Amino acid sequence: MTYDPVSGEYVHEVADGAGALLRRRVLASSTAALTPTEAAVAERLIAANPEIAPLIAAAEGRVVISGGFSLLREAGHPCGPGGRCATYDVFEVIGPVRRRLRYVVFDLRAVRVFDADADSDADSNLANPAARRQSRH
Repeated sequence: MTYDPVSGEYVHEVADGAGALLRRRVLASSTAALTPTEAAVAERLIAANPEIAPLIAAAEGRVVISGGFSLLREAGHPCGPGGRCATYDVFEVIGPVRRRLRYVVFDLRAVRVFDADADSDADSNLANPAARRQSRH
């Protein structure tokens, strides 16, 4: 499976031994996990973000950037169909205590921090109206 960042599509092709195409499937969006390279780039850009870097510098404990969970939102949302976003938490860890410094939405198509201070309730997969409808059934 390959990802085309321009179109926002994943293409899964199956070929026979001679290279003849047997099957081709195009997905407009996916929950495919980030590659290690994508995760490293996202974490580096999150840490360097002008809103987040000062929080990291001021932290008394160890700072952890974790996540990389796919965010799929409704049509019209930048992380909607054709988009590719991931969510991250930026935590300060002091002993057994983890304190969230920021919840971040990273746009993998644009390779940038989309929202450096996102609302974890409003900017999650559960905020997608389709997910809310399914959870009621």
